[in-house]
Amino acid sequence: MASQLSSRVRAIASEAIESDCTPASFIGVQALNKVTTLNLRTAENWLVREELTLLYRELVQKHLDPSYLSYGSGFGGDPGLLDATAALVNTYFNPVQTVDPDDVVITTGASLCLDALTFSICDEGDEVLITAPYWTGFDQHLVLRTGVKLLPIHAPSADIGLTRPEDLLKGSLVPDLTAAYESSADPSRVKALVVTNPHNPYGRFYPESVIREAMQWCAERDIHYVSDEVYALSQLTDPGVHLSHGAADSQKQHGHRAVPFVSALSVRFGSDDEAKVPEISVVWGTSKDLGSSGFRVGIYVHRQPPRSGPSRASRKAASGAAASGTSAPNPRDRSPLTTTLSNLTTSHLPTLTTSLLTKGLFTSTSLPHLFQLNRTRLHEHYVLLRGYLQKWGVPYVEVQGAPFVLTRLACALPRVRRAEARGIGNTDLSAEGGAEPLGLTWEDEEYLVQTLLRDRAGVLVAPGRQYHMERETDSGVSSGDAGHGAPDNKRAGWVRITFAVPLPVLKDGIARIAAVLGLEG
Repeated sequence: MASQLSSRVRAIASEAIESDCTPASFIGVQALNKVTTLNLRTAENWLVREELTLLYRELVQKHLDPSYLSYGSGFGGDPGLLDATAALVNTYFNPVQTVDPDDVVITTGASLCLDALTFSICDEGDEVLITAPYWTGFDQHLVLRTGVKLLPIHAPSADIGLTRPEDLLKGSLVPDLTAAYESSADPSRVKALVVTNPHNPYGRFYPESVIREAMQWCAERDIHYVSDEVYALSQLTDPGVHLSHGAADSQKQHGHRAVPFVSALSVRFGSDDEAKVPEISVVWGTSKDLGSSGFRVGIYVHRQPPRSGPSRASRKAASGAAASGTSAPNPRDRSPLTTTLSNLTTSHLPTLTTSLLTKGLFTSTSLPHLFQLNRTRLHEHYVLLRGYLQKWGVPYVEVQGAPFVLTRLACALPRVRRAEARGIGNTDLSAEGGAEPLGLTWEDEEYLVQTLLRDRAGVLVAPGRQYHMERETDSGVSSGDAGHGAPDNKRAGWVRITFAVPLPVLKDGIARIAAVLGLEG
């Protein structure tokens, strides 16, 4: 069958085909276990689904009619949804300049949005800088169709092996961006920088100063700045602190001044720095912050570069568009990039989920409450899981905004191995001292994730290695002397655990992890 694939796909997709990670693999795991497998691996958000289901059901009952079985209308998305999306972005992302519907494109999921964006700004063989660690899905969604090459940036400030968890992402990216750019065989083919903010898998925010500096670096080299912000509105703050409308939160977190989330749309430049503003694209969606991953609704927002002359609002008013009461985007008002994205994606949009359900959600008076309720429940579930991580004495990265936490759970492996060596199974050995992070390797991480958690406990978590935490210097660390004084590979042994699941599932998952590792439950 492989011979029937195009040469383009054979050249690009061999690794993707061999490392299939579809939900079918989860079904296979369930068949191997007598107990139901708990999926704490996929970064889905279940915490406001009951409320969302009620709202969606009401929208269908009140408004569903035969017209929603037709192709959708509008260029770049339903005109009413584009209006509602622009209003949402202006309310919650604090943009420097007002976002118009002309700046927005609705896509079939954030992943397809990134695929279409890369396809639009890169030629086959071009290179894309990407800050590491990063979500493994980028290896497919940015590469599979476009044929671009990813250049991971392992900045010291983002290296869990070098930096304390509380200091992650706070340092400049510029030295490592420059090194990667200059190491390219043809720097002119470096077309974009992709930054995930909030970060995946760290669940932390980049400071505004770091983002601004990276943007200016891109502008100087005519490189497109792409900001993946799919977790932007899942900020973990005290439930009493309300989600800001037009301003970022700033508060103390465990005695430290928390870094507020700053969207690429809201980064400000001085009046003398307008020439240092690159092309900026932001990607968001309903999958994470609004728990509707199955709807496949992605949001693209283009930050228009500074330009002289009358504003778009003035031009529209002059043409009579404003007076007519319609804000449906006109292709002539769009940038070449948003026009291209609209052409690539509009025909793929499902009318029911975009024109009825998502538009109804974005215009609902319940939307602010849903955002706040999501934050409150994220905070509660995270506090529960974090309490056990602290009790177990395993390192973790304090979460600022995400439905998951990265923890070095493999630190508990030595005690499990001691128990197995004595032939006493998974007896609790907590009396013998805390977790021992000695000699951890990538093989230890695999043993933890696959043998202990998946096969024995029936719990799926995401191994840290799949997020490209490994560096070339790590490959020489063997597993043969693990636990016998071998040098510790500080990037190994981390796993990402999703806590935005129903509370009984989270509690069951914690209990299973504790039991299989001999930890206090």
